[in-house]
Amino acid sequence: MSEPRRETRGRRPSLLWSGTATQKARLLSGLVLVLFVTTHLLNHAAGLFGIELMDRLQTLRFAVTRSLPGGLVLVTASMVHMVLGLVRISERRTARMPTWEAVQIGTGLLIPLLLIDHVVGTRGASLLFGVSDYYRPVLALLWPEHAIRQTLLVLIVWTHACIGVRHWLGMAPWFPRAAPWLLAVAVLIPALALAGFVAAGREVAEMTATPEARNQLMTDFHFPSPASLAQLALVSTAMQLAFAAALALALGRIAARLVMDGRRPMVPITYTAGPVVSGTVGATLLEMSRAAGVPHASICGGRARCSTCRVRVVDGLASLPPPEFAETVTLGTIGAPDNVRLACQIRPTAPLTVTRLVGVATAAGRIANGASGEDRGVERRLAVMFLDIRGFTALAEHRLPYDVVFLLNSFYARIGAAIADEGGWIDKYMGDGLLAVFGRDTGGTEGARSALNAAVAIDRALDILEDDLAGEGYRHLGVGIGLHYGPLVLGHIGYGEAARMTVIGATVNLASRLEGATRERNCQLIVSRALADEAGWDGDGGRHEAITVRGHDVPVEVFVVGRARDMRLDTMPASPPDDLPRTAGA
Repeated sequence: MSEPRRETRGRRPSLLWSGTATQKARLLSGLVLVLFVTTHLLNHAAGLFGIELMDRLQTLRFAVTRSLPGGLVLVTASMVHMVLGLVRISERRTARMPTWEAVQIGTGLLIPLLLIDHVVGTRGASLLFGVSDYYRPVLALLWPEHAIRQTLLVLIVWTHACIGVRHWLGMAPWFPRAAPWLLAVAVLIPALALAGFVAAGREVAEMTATPEARNQLMTDFHFPSPASLAQLALVSTAMQLAFAAALALALGRIAARLVMDGRRPMVPITYTAGPVVSGTVGATLLEMSRAAGVPHASICGGRARCSTCRVRVVDGLASLPPPEFAETVTLGTIGAPDNVRLACQIRPTAPLTVTRLVGVATAAGRIANGASGEDRGVERRLAVMFLDIRGFTALAEHRLPYDVVFLLNSFYARIGAAIADEGGWIDKYMGDGLLAVFGRDTGGTEGARSALNAAVAIDRALDILEDDLAGEGYRHLGVGIGLHYGPLVLGHIGYGEAARMTVIGATVNLASRLEGATRERNCQLIVSRALADEAGWDGDGGRHEAITVRGHDVPVEVFVVGRARDMRLDTMPASPPDDLPRTAGA
């Protein structure tokens, strides 16, 4: 069995900021541009309250964007993002890609072609001929003749930005609960911006309704002469031709690579669930999968920021070079064993046999990289509870079926309420036991604390349940509880109508093993050290041990607790410091 990669203790590097230097440069430049676009659109939205407010806010924006530092940052970000985008396009080896990525590339190529005229006509005219590019003269030129073009530009730019931000933040553990609010913001900003553009455009049209008023406006704001306009048109055309040439180089590089790839040797790739395909040496495994039409999940688009494209290398691991920094960081965050690699990073040069670990298409035809959100499989660090009713099998043997169902429903009503009150989610019932997850909506640290509080609530709920059933002749019902915290996969798993959201992974398995160990130690609860540290519980009320469990080569540090109510939880922090775990997982 391959040893798991050692996880970094303390604060681990965030997956949001992982990747190569080139990837980070592309991300940071993109974020600068998103900030600029967002403030620009909000400035447009001020048109709902009058053009005076638009100009005042624009003065504030210009104080930043047209200062020497601000201008350098904005121009550098624009050039870096465009160049790195073209480089990334030129490195593609297949046209197969998720729909979102195709839309992002398409909008990214349209933006310069549409934006150059606008930039040259505003900022360019201001720099070259001293023309004012405040809202009044610009709107006088744009409204209404060029309103549709400007609307398309806004929608294309914003769509491109939102796709990038969505697939960047989608890996954050807090994203699922923030997604509805972010979606509302993503819809409101362009809607308000366009509404403000229309309102201000109409206001300026009324102000310049007569030729005299329009001429006066143009004179006041130093409108360029016909000769100056001709020069600006030449500048705009030159810039568009330069971009077209850069795009042609990128496409030429793709064509040259396709010719070279046709001459390169092919390498067989065997997927344990089928099929067997041939890939071109030099391509990544993810590119080989897509080129062959093999469904393969990749939430981050092949940037090594997530691990959803990971595969277990069954045969051929020795032929692969060791992982580079970005891949090492990403796999280390989930404690992946050495035979697990990222398909977007490895470039097979010899026969390879692999198992896709996340997001394989189901027989019902749901392809993971076409699904959205948690459906396609996401990695989270959450708290897991396994609970089992002690002696239930022997008790059920002497009861009628109705009595057994009544007892279970009574039990689960009390226990389920205790779990729900602490924000837990019951993943599944297993006869006389259940699996619950904490932190899905609140984050890992809060989830670990909630799991401990739920264990105490369950212990106390058993007293109430015993009183409820005293007249039915039931003896005391004991439980065994195992609690663990660590990385797991949350996704839609199953076939047809039976498919459901569930969790899988080593963290789930270890929680089950800890529950089983409560029998041997005649206790009600065993808490892993990983969960205790994440919650900030110092173990007061429990006994620290290192126990050996099946499936783990090294002992697992735990706290053995006689009854959950014995735990002293008042020393835990009042609120979680952050959503980053302080200790390694399983």
